[in-house]
Amino acid sequence: YHPAEGQVVINDEKNKHKLSVVLKQAFGYLSLKSPSKDFDGAEVYVDSVRMGNTPLQNIPVGSGVHTLYVTKKLYKPFVKEFSVTDSAFVNIIPTFEPNYAEVTISADDDDEIQLFDNAELLGNGKWQGRLDAGEHYIEARKKGHRPTRKHVTIVAGIKSEIVMDCPTPIYGSIQISSIPTGADVYIDNKRCGVTPYVNDKIIIGEHRIELRKSSHRSEAESIVVYEGQTHKITKSLTDYCNAMLDANVKAYVYVNDEYMGMTPYRFNVVGGKYKVKLSANRYSTYSRKMKLDANTKDMHVKLHRNYVRKNEFYFNFGITPVGVKSWHAGMGFYIYNFNMECNYIGNMFKSE
Repeated sequence: YHPAEGQVVINDEKNKHKLSVVLKQAFGYLSLKSPSKDFDGAEVYVDSVRMGNTPLQNIPVGSGVHTLYVTKKLYKPFVKEFSVTDSAFVNIIPTFEPNYAEVTISADDDDEIQLFDNAELLGNGKWQGRLDAGEHYIEARKKGHRPTRKHVTIVAGIKSEIVMDCPTPIYGSIQISSIPTGADVYIDNKRCGVTPYVNDKIIIGEHRIELRKSSHRSEAESIVVYEGQTHKITKSLTDYCNAMLDANVKAYVYVNDEYMGMTPYRFNVVGGKYKVKLSANRYSTYSRKMKLDANTKDMHVKLHRNYVRKNEFYFNFGITPVGVKSWHAGMGFYIYNFNMECNYIGNMFKSE
């Protein structure tokens, strides 16, 4: 704002003087519109001070002469001097001249290869698009490989095709053994051989190693392979039981007194001795200790019906209409294997 000055006379010792000062602004307003929506987002600088991105509306700018600098990727900077007077509005629509070339960059069309321009990721395998005119450092990277680089000069308006050399693999070694031998070796879910297994061309980095052998529990491990070093792995594979257990009725299955499910039930346990129990309502419980291992065959257990009721009360009534022509009634109860019952039989008619 412009400074204001004047005089005031203080001549009343009892009343306060009220002095109202209005400063006149020493700035105007700058607005920038994009020539089209495609140019929205261009960076705006006034006298090297960043003001924001296009479009801008009524940005305060001090009165005087200033330098406007508007930059947008792929286009030449827009530079212009402009002047602002007090409280005035200045509207500018910058123009942009193309400063790019159509460029194709490829590296063997391998989607695992990442392409970079001046350390900025462009895409994978193959990329087509526009790059600013000028110096560029193109790089092809792949996990576990040494990157390849090229220094190129892009000329505005001239199409360019850049073919990158493929990154070269960096190797380490692994040695894998198992007890027992002959286990299938899977590296990153791909079968590579059987134990004992040696490979001196494993790409460096993290890998998932898994050993599989029929009738044995698989073992897996994540490892990191380093350049020029050998990673050694030894695994003991435990046999396990994968047999099916079924019964003549739906029964509850317990292994070592732990409920596992209903029949039919498939074991999936490490080889060893286990207590196996089957129980079903109104059937005798089946329980035995057995050895479960890779040689265990599918089993079918016959549960026997238990006709002895437990902890029940009952009563009955009946009529014999022919013969002795009698009626009868009874009641009783069961407590586990103990049964007490009372019966009464009476004639329906007077007997001889």
